[in-house]
Amino acid sequence: MKTNRLAALLTSSALTATLALSGCSIGASATDAASTSESAAATATATSGSTTAEEVLAANQELHKIDDALDYTEADVIDITLDGDTITTSNDDGITIDGSTVTITAAGTYRLSGELTDGQVNVNSTEEGTVRLVLADADLTSTTTSPLVITEADNATVVLADGSPNSLTDTSSYAEDDEAGAALDSSADLTIAGTGSLSVNGNGNDGINSSDGLVILDGDITINAADDGIRGKDYLVVQGGNIGITAGGDGLKADNEEEAERGFIALSGGSVSIAAAGDGVQAYTDAIINGAEVDITAGGGSAEAIADASTKGIKSGALTLIESGTVTVDASDDAIHSDLEVQITGGDTTGATGDDGVHADEAILVTGGNVVISTSYEAMESAYVTIAGGEVDLTGTDDGINASVGSATEDSSAQNTAAAEGGAPADGGPAGAAQGTDTDATAGGMPPARGQGGDAGALRLMLSRMLPSPSAEAP
Repeated sequence: MKTNRLAALLTSSALTATLALSGCSIGASATDAASTSESAAATATATSGSTTAEEVLAANQELHKIDDALDYTEADVIDITLDGDTITTSNDDGITIDGSTVTITAAGTYRLSGELTDGQVNVNSTEEGTVRLVLADADLTSTTTSPLVITEADNATVVLADGSPNSLTDTSSYAEDDEAGAALDSSADLTIAGTGSLSVNGNGNDGINSSDGLVILDGDITINAADDGIRGKDYLVVQGGNIGITAGGDGLKADNEEEAERGFIALSGGSVSIAAAGDGVQAYTDAIINGAEVDITAGGGSAEAIADASTKGIKSGALTLIESGTVTVDASDDAIHSDLEVQITGGDTTGATGDDGVHADEAILVTGGNVVISTSYEAMESAYVTIAGGEVDLTGTDDGINASVGSATEDSSAQNTAAAEGGAPADGGPAGAAQGTDTDATAGGMPPARGQGGDAGALRLMLSRMLPSPSAEAP
């Protein structure tokens, strides 16, 4: 399903393009690390081009209504005041209070203030329209479940009132039959807006969760979560704000596995800082960075051994696209990863990793931006690698670029190896590209293949010739 959707969106850019490395320098260092530095000029142009964040998002699930997040007046507001285990309200229309639990059953705007020491605010509205919760110096805690649950709503919005500090703290252990599983848990589409602050302590599981879509427009949000920091099952979109996450699982997650147009993450604004024991960003379909400032430490960073669980910086099931913004990753596993394709078309990307700097199972395409992989085992690895623009600086202890087609072997590579400076391969393929999969290069020449000796610190540069462009095949 992921493959079919991506194929419809893209024109297999890396499969129909030519790997072109302009200004490529290859050499062995005095240590066991090897470095490849490439400046890919605009003259090396991919034959079918890259896609844009706008195109990818247009092919995905349309976002829920977010333009009315702050569309309310003071006259619309119903106040709910919290005082220990006591709850009072200025208007009980659409509100039911039972001890330290308040249930909101109607669309409208409700302002929460004060401290709830052990209770719950529950939205359970079957009415059409938005339920808007304004947190204004609100401190909600529950020792048995989630303190803020949206069980049902047509659309739900949490507003962080200007200048107000707010906090949510859940139980350290959820009951097996508890449908909630996060300090802020929503079964409806959820929007978070406003310039106030929110501190979330997800002691029992996740910090913030939506079983539908989740959009963050603004706010200073700090999350400490036993498992995932923020999860939006259908999609997770950050358009602004400052978000800091410490997570025992994944930092950001979208994991709808059943619908190909869902399960995506888009970071288009604001700043996101993540320290995750698992993946920093995990999207079942697409992971898109187009404007945000993103800083990720995953699995303890590049100095740590790779764990049994996935500890990648940014991971997608279909497409990882970095179009603009700043991405900094320090991960024990791959820094930038996709099960299908990675495209870097702009922005500044810096990665340090204990495994691959940039990895895609099928194709990597770089057409712009600045890419620096400072520490890695293999700096770039995929079946096909196309560098058609941007500035690329790669350092790896094994391969600078590993672009090996699965069926190729070491024995079949020698006669189709091009010189690093762009010499033509023996079969007349494009200059600067090699059809084979096992080319070793050092400052002193071509050492034997791995396992057969060779100088320490040798760069084993593995390049694969792409399929020729349609124009090249025309009679």
